[in-house]
Amino acid sequence: NPLALATCLSVNSLFTSNGDAALFVNCGVAIVRNSTFTGTAAAGNPAVAQNFGRTLLIHSTVAGNAGRGIGVSTYAYATVVANNAAGDLFSSGIYLSGGSNLYGTLTGSTIRGVTDGNVSNVAAGLAPLGSYGGSTDTLALLPGSVAINGVVNQPEVQLIVRDETDTASYTLTFNGQTTAPLTSPNEATLQSALEALPSIGAGNVDVIGTGSGFPIAVAVVQFTGALANTNQPLIVSSRPGVLVRPILDGGTLTATDQRGITRAQGAAADIGAYESRGFNRTLTGGSPQSAAINSAFASPLSLTVTAAASGE
Repeated sequence: NPLALATCLSVNSLFTSNGDAALFVNCGVAIVRNSTFTGTAAAGNPAVAQNFGRTLLIHSTVAGNAGRGIGVSTYAYATVVANNAAGDLFSSGIYLSGGSNLYGTLTGSTIRGVTDGNVSNVAAGLAPLGSYGGSTDTLALLPGSVAINGVVNQPEVQLIVRDETDTASYTLTFNGQTTAPLTSPNEATLQSALEALPSIGAGNVDVIGTGSGFPIAVAVVQFTGALANTNQPLIVSSRPGVLVRPILDGGTLTATDQRGITRAQGAAADIGAYESRGFNRTLTGGSPQSAAINSAFASPLSLTVTAAASGE
């Protein structure tokens, strides 16, 4: 199946010390989960780039690269993009979002899709690349990082991939209801066809992209509105040349981080490839003592913060 060959899955990986973009998707689809991109040497290129393909970053960290973080049209969910020397996103670029992302700098970029939980123009609070357990190195989260407990949504995401050699019309069926025939739809017409189904309805699905009027070969479909953050049945295509792939199950956390640590360790899952197991705070000086209101203590208070888990 040519579509199967055009899809690449990377899980729990470290991309570092590359002379150019660590990942360049010229065509097809790359799905990256629980992975870290850091230390790439190409000042002129993003660490994650695409041309005619589509890249989906899920619970990943793109930070500390000599170039930019991610190229235009990249989809990200629960991902950290920060501390990249040439900037994190292109200022005039369009980016696709599933929500709960941390963008270190966001100036002039357009974010399309689900934006719940996105934070930007904040310090990411990342430790240096190191071995914090697991088979691959990553960037740990420091105490106080806004990425800790930062995931606020779990969207249902499905991917429709069309073999460009199969130009026949097709239909899509969801929950027993079928669209009108579709012939090389663009993002807008595909979304309208899905919204016309009573089982979906207006405002409950989002086909996100760059706004291209051309027929699309890869469509990122997110369920929103009344169907947000809940598990949904898979869309079914009538054509063998149009495949629908489940990417994220709505209402379900990604089970582990890059190291295999269970999510969530705190009140919510953490943004990025690393799931913090918390910190211990120990008062080491300056207590007990007292002072009048609006007066300084005689001795400074001192506190030691250590990772709760060994090796972190």
